[in-house]
Amino acid sequence: RFLDLAHVTSGGRTEEQKKSLKMKTTLCKAGFSESIFYSFFSPKDLDMIRLPEDAPERVAIRLMNPLTEDLSLMRTALVPSMINCAVRNLRRGNTEGRFFELARVFRPKALPLTEYPEERDMLSIMAFGDQETFFTVKSAPEVIAESFGVKFTYEKATRPYYHPGMTAAIFCEGKEIGVMGRVSYEICEELAVEKPIFIVELDYALLSEMLDRKLRYTPISKFAVEKRDLALVVDEEMTCGELSQAIESGCKYLTEVSLFDVYRSEAIGEGKKSMAFSLVFTPTDHEFASDEIDKYVQKILKKLSFMYGIELR
Repeated sequence: RFLDLAHVTSGGRTEEQKKSLKMKTTLCKAGFSESIFYSFFSPKDLDMIRLPEDAPERVAIRLMNPLTEDLSLMRTALVPSMINCAVRNLRRGNTEGRFFELARVFRPKALPLTEYPEERDMLSIMAFGDQETFFTVKSAPEVIAESFGVKFTYEKATRPYYHPGMTAAIFCEGKEIGVMGRVSYEICEELAVEKPIFIVELDYALLSEMLDRKLRYTPISKFAVEKRDLALVVDEEMTCGELSQAIESGCKYLTEVSLFDVYRSEAIGEGKKSMAFSLVFTPTDHEFASDEIDKYVQKILKKLSFMYGIELR
């Protein structure tokens, strides 16, 4: 018979396991294949990505009896493994590929060790090939955001191993959760790689805390949506993210703001550019009147003009 304190439990995955499985399934549906690498890397890998000497990633645990020198340090970052993965594939004739890895990094507070290091879950996503661009790879975090019902924003950033003009920090709920960018030309040249390599790094442990909320169902509107296109003349320094947020805050019925064109010419003016957006207005409780959308658009334009001096092209 059962012990007095024994009880029957039902099998199944934990909530964290369900979440990570959903994350992996989402990326697989987006065309990325899961990769599993060793939890170790080489000291040369930290030099390869040109980390400064005082970078926290250089504080790595050295194994007492490593298999080889190339596997002598516990990983403090996933980027080197992804770059090496792209290089191996390219040298074997695979000219394109999409991969991701959900794994832990090991970050000691100090060396030599006096306590266990922090084991932190990170998510690395990589794509390489002639058909890949910054924006095709940006689809990976976007599909994650859509699947889990959150929203990511992006701001210009810098990393020593990414191209300075193609690097963006990723934010969720005001917190920086990662960074993405194109591996710099210098690193690619050193590795004899001619194809572009793009990598997304996400702090999965931090992001996971924001994915706990239950998804809320929003019924499809019974009324027809309305669309408008706006071409706006802005300063060259204005980013798509900043302008999109400003437009979205101008009307509660706006459900989608997407950039579809960037144009520069002497007629627009030096230090200026034209950014064209497609706006989707979705009614919730009534059919839009014929002139109602025009009023919303004028309200948005008035706000943009007041805040940033933006004009309609």
